[in-house]
Amino acid sequence: MADGPTGSIEPIVDGPTGFTGPILIESLPTGGTAAPPQIRLTELLADLSVLQQQETEDRAKFLALASPDLQDIRSKLITWLASGKQGNCNLIQISVSVPNVCSDGVSRNFFEYVDFVSGKSFDTYLQSFQALLPDFEVGYQRTRNELMFCVVRTIV
Repeated sequence: MADGPTGSIEPIVDGPTGFTGPILIESLPTGGTAAPPQIRLTELLADLSVLQQQETEDRAKFLALASPDLQDIRSKLITWLASGKQGNCNLIQISVSVPNVCSDGVSRNFFEYVDFVSGKSFDTYLQSFQALLPDFEVGYQRTRNELMFCVVRTIV
């Protein structure tokens, strides 16, 4: 099998704005020089370590929900009541970024991720907040990366 043509191509354009010398065919890129993609063990271990670190940080955030700062919640509720109960009263807000794939190789939605990293269901956290505030309706708001527990209104 032949390697292809050799020799040179004479330029069509020459002068002050164009190329003035021959182009050697051997110097043209062949397109086949890029190395094929590889998956390396060291890269996988680094990715796994990053996922585990993120899950550890998120676990700590959810553990904080299990024992919230009651003085802070009281202060926010007093301010909310003094304002005439305008809108929701935001009590606790945390940032959580659910990875595409968790450290165990499983893809999870937000609520499944809460259970995975904390060992408790999202409903358990919500019920705990409701039990903490029996005279209020507790709710939550969630965006892609933010979770906020709030009081929606008073019950009594």
